[in-house]
Amino acid sequence: MDKPNWIRLLAVVAATFTAVTAIAAPVGVTVNGIPLDSDGSDGEGWMYASFTLTLTNTGPFTLSGTNTAGAVRVVVSENVTNTVTLSNLTLYAKSSGQCAFALGANADVSLLLAGTNRLASGANRAGIEVAAGRSLSITNAPGDAAGVLLVTGGSRGAGIGGGDQAACGLVTFPGGAVTAA
Repeated sequence: MDKPNWIRLLAVVAATFTAVTAIAAPVGVTVNGIPLDSDGSDGEGWMYASFTLTLTNTGPFTLSGTNTAGAVRVVVSENVTNTVTLSNLTLYAKSSGQCAFALGANADVSLLLAGTNRLASGANRAGIEVAAGRSLSITNAPGDAAGVLLVTGGSRGAGIGGGDQAACGLVTFPGGAVTAA
């Protein structure tokens, strides 16, 4: 093979290697069984981009998996009423100002617990942020009488409620084992 052909071959190999290394990586969390990946993902009523999973309709949604690097934060869009099941989900969004799970204005969420779930937020944010004008109900998922939620707010943030010096919306606990700090 002459020199120009070798150069072209090496260029093709280098381009192929570069394309392979740019493939999106899973972030460890699924929505309704669909893995989220670092380049973004979406499905019926949800979108994941820039470290934020936004739930935009009634669902239902089942979130499971683990991300302790702050790469997944859940936001329920404003004016949305939905049902979200946490199924052995662990999310740590512990950098300052990051919230693991937040409800938008006028959101109303029924949170169902399956297995053991852990949420932690960063400074000035609640672990589950339910500011004034929002509502959250937490109970066991059907068929799982032992559902658990361990939720931690960052410094100056509630476990469940408002962020730093923010008023809390309506939160009810019809069932489930919830520990909030």
